[in-house]
Amino acid sequence: MWTSSRGEKKIEARRNELLQKGYELFTERNIESVTMRDVANAVGCGIASVYRYYKSKPVFVIAVATWVWSGEIQKNREKRPHPDLTAMTAEEIFSFFLESFIERYRSRPDLLRFNQFFNIYIRSAKISPEMLKPYQNMIEELKERFHVMYRNAESDRTIRTDEPEEEMFSTILHLMLAAVTRYAIGLVYIPENGFDAEKELEKQKEALLLRYRNGKQVKADPLDRDRPSHPDQSIRMAARAGLPAAEKNLRPSPPAREAAERKKPVPVRTAMVPQPAIPIRVTREKTEMIRNSPGKARNSPEMIRKRPEMTRNSQEMIRKRPGKTRNSPQRTRRQRPGQ
Repeated sequence: MWTSSRGEKKIEARRNELLQKGYELFTERNIESVTMRDVANAVGCGIASVYRYYKSKPVFVIAVATWVWSGEIQKNREKRPHPDLTAMTAEEIFSFFLESFIERYRSRPDLLRFNQFFNIYIRSAKISPEMLKPYQNMIEELKERFHVMYRNAESDRTIRTDEPEEEMFSTILHLMLAAVTRYAIGLVYIPENGFDAEKELEKQKEALLLRYRNGKQVKADPLDRDRPSHPDQSIRMAARAGLPAAEKNLRPSPPAREAAERKKPVPVRTAMVPQPAIPIRVTREKTEMIRNSPGKARNSPEMIRKRPEMTRNSQEMIRKRPGKTRNSPQRTRRQRPGQ
């Protein structure tokens, strides 16, 4: 049970006790189901004592969020590779910034769960921007650190700066915080054989590094390490192996093919010129050869003499088959025997 005390240290200790108990209740349950009386009972004081420090529940919820995140930012500052951010490269700061989200998932899943409940509450309670100022000031500290990274990138060129700083900060913050939060509260797809949450988060970190790392320093994917990504890389890879490029059987990359296509000479289309007809000379020898082969000519006299029976009106055909001719004397006598 609380006793009356006017010392500043005592007041600060009681304030921190309220924040700690409120955080525990908000994390175990959702924020909307916890009342100010629940907090007073957990601390062991009257509800009037709680309202003496925080005039309303929204003010108390925002104070809890600001308090817990400020402590995490301070711990994260102590874990930096170098105390001075200006002494680090932009890529080092960027990588550490991404790793801090994964570290929150490893060590503080309860904090990520609380953050999810907090985002839902401030929207359902329609908290005004003026009331959110303490929380926004804490976010501004994160933006200041990101600003140092962006300024370093403009000088060392290890991170891309073609995207606006505000847009870049918002994209990374939302992607990483949303990912680790979903893993912490269990709102993820679970395959039949299970999954490794930290491994998947590391892949997202690497994807963002590849996205924002400067193009000259982007490392190739380990699965594509044998595929050249530069027109001359295939030659360099073969030279390091001690073999000529032809023996490596390396396919050129798309940029190399495009460069080769540009170097190819453009074929010149020429008009089709008609060729003069070649005259056929009929020599005397060819004429004699045709005459000496009478069987090849269809109506030649030699063929008629040799095969007279094949002609339609030949005399031999009339003699052999007199009854078949239309106007022959034999046919006339048969048709008109009485005359």
